[in-house]
Amino acid sequence: TAWRLRGGNPEVIVGTAMQPVNADGMTPARRASPLRLLLVGAGHAHLGLLAGAVRLRAAGISPMLVCPAQSTYSGLASAVLSGALPASAARMDVAALAAERGVVHLPGVVAHLDREAKVARLHDGAVLPFDVVSLNIGSEAADPAGLLGSSATWGAKPLEQWQDLRAFVEGWIGSTGAAPAVVVAGAGATAHEAAGALAGLMRRRGVAPLVTLAGPAPAGWAPPSALASLRAGLVRRGVALREQRVASRASGSCRLADGQILPCDALLVAAGLRAPGLAAASGLPVDALGRV
Repeated sequence: TAWRLRGGNPEVIVGTAMQPVNADGMTPARRASPLRLLLVGAGHAHLGLLAGAVRLRAAGISPMLVCPAQSTYSGLASAVLSGALPASAARMDVAALAAERGVVHLPGVVAHLDREAKVARLHDGAVLPFDVVSLNIGSEAADPAGLLGSSATWGAKPLEQWQDLRAFVEGWIGSTGAAPAVVVAGAGATAHEAAGALAGLMRRRGVAPLVTLAGPAPAGWAPPSALASLRAGLVRRGVALREQRVASRASGSCRLADGQILPCDALLVAAGLRAPGLAAASGLPVDALGRV
């Protein structure tokens, strides 16, 4: 399935593996040149397409991948944050993967898709033509309280920030012999996962954990009994729970919505995710979270 981007609303093009349909409503065999498929981002779906690049070319489709040369594998991000694995374990060499499959890779970031001209404009000014474009660019941290941008504050996405946070914690422990006070702002699965991983990192570095998970009482994303078991396990591992949102950030502290002040040497904002602004800025139909 792919988007046909023309002057009006996008249409969905559906084809089979044996006889795919291209952006002109024709099978590739009836085209004078291969269908130019622009893959924006190196998410799981596009990695799967890289693996099937030979079949794409056999079907008359010429893929090109645009994304940074290196990426972080989400399935290992928390293991890296916890210190169980080195940062290199979660690092993917996307450029090498593309080269192995014979797919043209352009290291960069798409800034805008021009639906009328059928071109993608990159941040560095490069312009790439396409017939069909696929977006697999992941998500970014939502920041409803405006916390990101403050000193010693990281977002749950991009995942490279988890590696930076780990380096900060390890550096603090190395220079002081004690854990920094880390607050994880959020109430979802990512916030709970990160809080547990940070407590594990501190224990692996030989210090008592000093992690607070601050956010509304979690609900909806897991059965109540599972949530109760999960949060009890975090407490046993040294994570303090505060059922209040983080409202503001100051040097060395953060303030909760009820006015309570918490020590905070490092803040991880994990208060939800949203889609990057590329689709909305390019005029594609999106939902309230910016998703196509």
